Amino acid sequence: SADSTVEISNKKQRVLMKNLNIGDKILVDINEEGERIYESVYGFIHANPNGIYDYLEITFEDNNIQQSLIISNNHLIYLFNQTKPTFAGYLNIGDQLQMISTNGSKQAASIKNIQTIKSQGFYAPLTYSGKLVVDGIIVSNYATVANHYLAHLAIQPYRWWTYISGSSTYSENIHWYCQFLYNIMEKLNQWLFSIELYNENFFVSNLIK
Repeated sequence: SADSTVEISNKKQRVLMKNLNIGDKILVDINEEGERIYESVYGFIHANPNGIYDYLEITFEDNNIQQSLIISNNHLIYLFNQTKPTFAGYLNIGDQLQMISTNGSKQAASIKNIQTIKSQGFYAPLTYSGKLVVDGIIVSNYATVANHYLAHLAIQPYRWWTYISGSSTYSENIHWYCQFLYNIMEKLNQWLFSIELYNENFFVSNLIK
């Protein structure tokens, strides 16, 4: 949401998602030496600063201080010590997330509470690794499709195009290429093989834990 936060490289501090721009370098992970990894935002799947929408507010602890991640239920998120992300809507209290702590280390963050809230706007930034750190938690760029690696591979032509042309979009509508990929996956589900898709709408509805 607009109130979610990301860390910008030139400020070394978190800024609100609503202030994030294409070309900004944001924190996406840390390496084995504990060094922060920043990547440019090359586009948005879609974004809209207006309107009030339903989200999950996932409360976790960092050094005994409670913090919260605001995320849509169909967004992919990483559990601690796991390489394949899961849908935020599938999380339970007690699950452990991958957190970049205030002291700069990657550690487990136990979920203390999950509830639905209303928050303004929605943003889905894209980075070259397909990951980013939102509110201190490592998440995927992608939603709806359970397979992060398949989604990241499928969107490669769009990454090439923005790298070559330098052009991108900032629109509340899902980018036509991303929508095209989703339509293809729906057809594959019907005709060839099963690709797990989240069975809820983009925004949280009737989900209480």
